[in-house]
Amino acid sequence: MDNRDQIRALLDQQKWEVIIPRLLRYALYKIRYYKPHQVVGQEILAGKTAEDYVMEAIIKVYQGERRWDPEHIPDLQYYLVGVLRSDLGHHAVSLENRCVFFIENLPEYRQHAFLKDDADQEHLAEDEFVAGFLAYIKDNPQLIECVKHILAGFKPRQIAKQMNLSTSDIYNMRKVLRRRLQEYISKGDSV
Repeated sequence: MDNRDQIRALLDQQKWEVIIPRLLRYALYKIRYYKPHQVVGQEILAGKTAEDYVMEAIIKVYQGERRWDPEHIPDLQYYLVGVLRSDLGHHAVSLENRCVFFIENLPEYRQHAFLKDDADQEHLAEDEFVAGFLAYIKDNPQLIECVKHILAGFKPRQIAKQMNLSTSDIYNMRKVLRRRLQEYISKGDSV
């Protein structure tokens, strides 16, 4: 039996019914850490749930993509927490995740911010929400232009080029947009 077969045999012997729930709790904690202002009930980071991250970490170890060395790190759970920390951290700060954060959250904000007692509000179109938000930020044409580029799927560097600004200006603008979006949602009657 070679080393890889020995590792798989050790993996098969683990108490997964104990390890997996602990890893899930850790993944949920980290997702909340990386997304402190997330909408309640949306435990997602870069389009993945805590369960997705946990199962991917386990699969990576089984397939040998992440190499567990039981001689140096005998506690598999400890090792998998490190894999999760790495994966979650990478996804939280990845350029792609930062670029799509604003647009990904528009539908979530819309659903959770305005669904009150009126059942008709469930059918509030995303386009109406965006139009309302654009009207809310009408005092700043640069922000409006940035939102339109984000909605068109452009990344910060592309937006910077289109608007003749630096990429850091676009990232700062996105921070302002997030704050203004939170204000808009907190008003609730703007739609």
